[in-house]
Amino acid sequence: MLPFRTIITFLVILATLLYAIPSNSKDDIEDLVDIEQADRKIIAIRDGIQMTPFELRSKEEVLWLGSDGYIGALLTNERFIAISLSSSGWLEKPLRSREAYDGSPILSPTLALLVTKERVIGFDATSNSFIEQSLRLDEEFVAAEANDYVAAVISSRRALGLTSGGSAFSEIRFRTSETFQSIRTKSQVVTVRTSWRILTFGASSPSWSEVRL
Repeated sequence: MLPFRTIITFLVILATLLYAIPSNSKDDIEDLVDIEQADRKIIAIRDGIQMTPFELRSKEEVLWLGSDGYIGALLTNERFIAISLSSSGWLEKPLRSREAYDGSPILSPTLALLVTKERVIGFDATSNSFIEQSLRLDEEFVAAEANDYVAAVISSRRALGLTSGGSAFSEIRFRTSETFQSIRTKSQVVTVRTSWRILTFGASSPSWSEVRL
């Protein structure tokens, strides 16, 4: 059996090493925005104390709402609405007449994504702005993911990346006969694998890089 002092020394060293290792887990970003609905009123609670309400329009219905980290968002039949910890209030992007969307919005602590048949709409909690990218008529939605500081949308023709603090989507087009296989996101990096390449997009260098297989 090891001496008691040796065991204590080992535990102290182990604890020191664990503390020193940086973590990119989502748990590192505290949830500072929450959203509550009371009948026709939507209330954002920011930093536990600041409450920012607004009223839904007469024929407006909430289809989805959520919050994570520094951001809260909701989708109605009329608009995509978001708020951040630092924004002056609620911000909105109107939906077009009969604009159909592909699934529910995707939310991370700093970014919100909505994919429709016509466009990709992002909201960035760092710049407090909506960012939009049009989709072609023959372009089909395939996949989308978001993590702490990055998000990506995959279509049948290209990959679109968005980083917290970015001013536009960054794109990389697929080649003829190139097919999407998988997408994986970490705190600051997106990795996309296709039949021909591995593509990466990161918060530190917001442009796509590639390695051919």
